Amino acid sequence: MGDYNMPPNPKHSAIVERLRQRIELCRRHHAVCQVRYEQNQPQRIEQERRDKLVLHQKYLETRSKKTPKAKQQPENNRALKNCDSELSPGPNAASEPRNLTLIAVSLLP
Repeated sequence: MGDYNMPPNPKHSAIVERLRQRIELCRRHHAVCQVRYEQNQPQRIEQERRDKLVLHQKYLETRSKKTPKAKQQPENNRALKNCDSELSPGPNAASEPRNLTLIAVSLLP
């Protein structure tokens, strides 16, 4: 450990003094910035509120534009399915005559 009875080192004293000056400079800068931050806080909050409203409005507009399309797609899909069923028989169409034949045979005396 160090011997506390020795005289202080001049290099050490100079370093400590520079550090104290830097710390004091940082404290002053922080105090100035903090005052400026607190003064601008209401304007910043108001700007954030406006930005939030704009984003929300854009979201609602986008959502309202997508809604009609979403409603039209199921109707279009139903129309396509109806057209497909009229044009080509479904997978059960091949077994349908067989089923009718079995029913007819079972009804015979």
